[in-house]
Amino acid sequence: MFGVSIGFNLLDPYSNFGRIIGNIIRPISIGSNNLITAVLESLNLYLLSPLEFKRNKYFFIFIFAFNIWINIFLSFYYGRLYCNTICPVGTFLGLISKFSLFKIGIIESNCIECGDCETVCKSSCIESSTKYIDFSRCVGCFNCFDVCPSIGISYQPRYTFSKSLEHSPDKRNFFKNVGVFILGSYLILKAQEKNN
Repeated sequence: MFGVSIGFNLLDPYSNFGRIIGNIIRPISIGSNNLITAVLESLNLYLLSPLEFKRNKYFFIFIFAFNIWINIFLSFYYGRLYCNTICPVGTFLGLISKFSLFKIGIIESNCIECGDCETVCKSSCIESSTKYIDFSRCVGCFNCFDVCPSIGISYQPRYTFSKSLEHSPDKRNFFKNVGVFILGSYLILKAQEKNN
């Protein structure tokens, strides 16, 4: 909005992937290549050639990439930690998901509260004890469908009419009577205008 994209560049997952490759993986691969080259040259084998290692001038970028790398390893134990907390792409997708037409929901009558769905959820968005799914964090991996033993989870329309509105004869009669009253009043007024 202000013409500065440094915030998105620092937090965007694709930019961070590039930083991890450029600042962590690339130096490791160059160092490994040079070590293997030195060993082979000591055996008079010249199959590989050493690569020039350019030291990164921006230590901050290396530290930032290393922190993201640590977050990736933490995600094995704590779920999608980075995606659920600071990733701007994840936040944007979470906002859009509030307007989706379909969502994953728990069928309360079928749910036996075993917690299997909560265990396999990548986004840690299912609470089986309260039968609640935080759909803004859900990535739609459908792992919960595969492990549910009681078919307690379904993909359902987000917006449905309540059963009380669909099947209540009192409400239907009320709306029908209001409609008849309005139409009758209109016809009576028209008839009076013709007589005058």
